[in-house]
Amino acid sequence: HNETVDTLVINDGTFLLNETETETETETETDPSLSDTETETEDKPVVVRIMFDFESITKGKHVAYLCRAYGTDEVTDVNLYNRTYYGVNCGKVMLSDILNRNVKRHGKGKFELFMYAHNCSYDLRFLFPFLKKADLIMRGNNLLRGTATFYGVNITLQDTYCHIPMGLGKFGPMFGMDVKKEIMPYGLYTAERVKQKMIKMSVCISELEKQFHRVSIGKYPKNRHTTPEDDIASNEQRLSDKADYIAEYVKNCKEWNCIDSRGLVDIVEYSARYCEMDCLVLARGYNQYKTWMNEIATVNTDEFCSMPSVANKAFNDCYEGCYKVSGITREFIQSSMVGGRTMSADNKRQYITYETASFDACSAYASAQQRLGGYLKGIPKMLTEGQCADREFLDKRTDGYFIEIEVLGITTPRDFSLISKKNEDGVRMFNNHMDGEIITIDKISLEDAVNFQGMTYRVIRGIYYDEGRCMALKPKIEKYFQARLVKKAEENPIELVYKLLLNSGFGRALMKAFTTDSKFVEDRYCGNDAYLRELKKDRVGNADRIKEVYKLNTFVEGVGHNKPKHTRTVGKYISKYFNSIDQFNFVGELEGQSRFQIRTKKSVHEHFNNAPAGIEILAMSKRIMNEVICTAEDLDIHISYTDTDSIHIQRDRIDELARVYEEKY
Repeated sequence: HNETVDTLVINDGTFLLNETETETETETETDPSLSDTETETEDKPVVVRIMFDFESITKGKHVAYLCRAYGTDEVTDVNLYNRTYYGVNCGKVMLSDILNRNVKRHGKGKFELFMYAHNCSYDLRFLFPFLKKADLIMRGNNLLRGTATFYGVNITLQDTYCHIPMGLGKFGPMFGMDVKKEIMPYGLYTAERVKQKMIKMSVCISELEKQFHRVSIGKYPKNRHTTPEDDIASNEQRLSDKADYIAEYVKNCKEWNCIDSRGLVDIVEYSARYCEMDCLVLARGYNQYKTWMNEIATVNTDEFCSMPSVANKAFNDCYEGCYKVSGITREFIQSSMVGGRTMSADNKRQYITYETASFDACSAYASAQQRLGGYLKGIPKMLTEGQCADREFLDKRTDGYFIEIEVLGITTPRDFSLISKKNEDGVRMFNNHMDGEIITIDKISLEDAVNFQGMTYRVIRGIYYDEGRCMALKPKIEKYFQARLVKKAEENPIELVYKLLLNSGFGRALMKAFTTDSKFVEDRYCGNDAYLRELKKDRVGNADRIKEVYKLNTFVEGVGHNKPKHTRTVGKYISKYFNSIDQFNFVGELEGQSRFQIRTKKSVHEHFNNAPAGIEILAMSKRIMNEVICTAEDLDIHISYTDTDSIHIQRDRIDELARVYEEKY
């Protein structure tokens, strides 16, 4: 194993290491759909940008009953679309209408669509049955970005939530917009009521009250710590808020002309206006975000599929001379990663009898980056047996390291231990009982464990860096942080975009490898074809059964006209990826073609990331917290709980802690 690691490390970058100076390289890994960008020519298609949203019946199988499109032409910036489409096939009607309008405006083959939705993973399910050649970039079950075609027109689908991770209801304060309160009684929309359309106001209000209760859970606390007076005041506030909630709904109904002469509410029209409002808010918010990000970091957000990718581009010059890692080296380094520490003191239930203050670290990750100063440069090197035993070498002649150690003992137990290991259930436990445990740890975390807990240890093996650091990180962080403070003092909402950028600055450094890859394959043979009939038996096909069907129908003589030909798309794909197919799903028919989703296992040895940078930022953010928590423990100031970058502490001893902390640090 050590020989393999050593071989990979000295491979001079052709396999293991990848310099992070090239800007385009970073994005092609995250977003393959952008790797083949077209050159600037006069024939470059016009990009038509569309914000869209679906409203659906959510009881039982989710079925769309309307959708909205709002968009502009990027050349003229003319508002071309602000229309609602109705019915179960409203998605297809919307796409057809948009295509027809643009064929008349630009000509066939002269345009392409860029479509945005907030939580696009949900809205895509209503468009997917009508799309071909789908290629989706997924993170778990969530769509980041995807490409597809509709009658030959290229479509890019982008989830804006990946850029702005908050609900549309919060766009108002963030982007300085006047946004109506979200009032939509989703439980009202059953198949029967949507078909009926005109509903009594009393029925609407009844469902609205249920909706108010759902969105208000936890807002009006009532527990053993509250007084009867508090309970009365809380209940009065709840009743007042509910009355305002209902009044706002009635006001919206009147403003949007959703009430007829009989006093019945047109719930479909109300939903359409609500959907329109969402599209307008998304368009204004995202376009403002796009403008601000270009102003702040000279970045076009449409070229990236998520906020961490945008931030990675903005901080790209901070990686000059640094290398990405892959293979066994990446796995080894990344095994030292420790996320946020969330625990009560000594992992025990706490009974609080004093007044508590909740303290948060100020921009913990940005502060950690500023304090770190820069990322490790050069290639990682293997520690020799002699270097493992040479503490002076590790302390003074390395800029950073990631080592496997045996914990020999701890002289200073802590309520919030700095050392941790995952238990058999995969839960990371911070505790003082680590004697004899084998863990992987980075230099910053090890120094803290020695300094604050008196940990003794034996180095088993590891990787070190000794070529300095790229110190462009500190001034870049300070620039953005100070700019944010200025904008915040001016009450300029752009400060929230600075906050997003600072908090996402290292997100992609620790990007995990994708272990599977899904492709949507369409086959022109269907109907009486026995082979495809077998493949289509299961909506979620067992991969082993699919392989057996393939082998039987391909290699057994006497199958006759049903014997598949390898020129067929699905047979060709199965043949090519036979040994790596993990799941095989039949997803439906489209224009006489059978559609399959085929998931294959993906090799991770070519996955590159900047794990050393991400791990050191996490470690430095913990050092910031350790200095406060351990100082408090040394002063016998009780802290009951910590959650990554915050603590619950005795309020009456904060001034004492502040004085000692300032003297010490």
